[in-house]
Amino acid sequence: LDRDCRQESALEAMTFSFVDVELQYEKVKGLRREDVAYLKEWLLRQPHLPQLRELDIMAFLQSCDFSIEMTKVTIDNYYTIKTFCREVFGPRDAEKVKTIVDHYQVVPLPEPTEKGYLILMSGLKNSNVGVYSFEDYGKAIDMVGRMTLYSRGVFNGVVIIFNTKNLTFGHLTKLNISLFRKYLVYLQEALPAQLKQIHVINTSSVIEKLLSIIRPFMKRELFDLIHVHSDYKATLFQHVRQALLPQDFGGSQRSTDDLHDEIATLVLENIDLIRVDEANLVDESKRLVRWTKSVGVFGVDGSFKQLELLD
Repeated sequence: LDRDCRQESALEAMTFSFVDVELQYEKVKGLRREDVAYLKEWLLRQPHLPQLRELDIMAFLQSCDFSIEMTKVTIDNYYTIKTFCREVFGPRDAEKVKTIVDHYQVVPLPEPTEKGYLILMSGLKNSNVGVYSFEDYGKAIDMVGRMTLYSRGVFNGVVIIFNTKNLTFGHLTKLNISLFRKYLVYLQEALPAQLKQIHVINTSSVIEKLLSIIRPFMKRELFDLIHVHSDYKATLFQHVRQALLPQDFGGSQRSTDDLHDEIATLVLENIDLIRVDEANLVDESKRLVRWTKSVGVFGVDGSFKQLELLD
């Protein structure tokens, strides 16, 4: 409780302007106040879990198609993975965050799709292998996702467009397969958003090699979301309306660099908020009952384990 009180005090001191929570109930079809209220009460009975903002609970509910039981599982999975995968979700001071936004682009586009999906464009800002680390790329995605939720609210799903123009075989040699497997567990079992499509553009033989490496660790459902475009101008617009893209990709929105600068500024100006979220972890010493409903997630020793929770 002391930890939660300290975090609440830190939040009160912040000047960040959160999106209107009340508007989310109008915007997100299927979102019910009684479900959010129930999960708030349920969290109070889980001493090992942090207390969450209403926006976070909304995002988890939407990601689970508003299933209460699946939302419980996903919340526990998320904070357990976050606790024991500190390489990606670990400490991020101001200097580290500045380095990350200088090297990685994770850009939420201004307009959603017709179905209300957020579009994220992502890629390396340059081809310098020496500055690349998958851990930092993962941090970039997490920070931008968090700030987008808090500033724009809950979406009906997420479409990711990976621009692999600057990806080389040298980057593959730096890929930590063990860490990447953990990250895939996060994407498949704990992500507080619904992945709808994954588009890989400006591809080369590097992507073929990468997909062959990661395919054995992916569920079929996730792998089937991937669309590879060697010539995105010929095929991408069949899935994503061209006007929604930045002007440097043939669309009507501001350039990717301009949009990157905007989200980077938002992240850098709100590092304190990111650090508060960073401290939201599980406390295994307070876990009351083992959790048998969950899929396996990585535990303290790095191996798969089963989680349990109180209903």
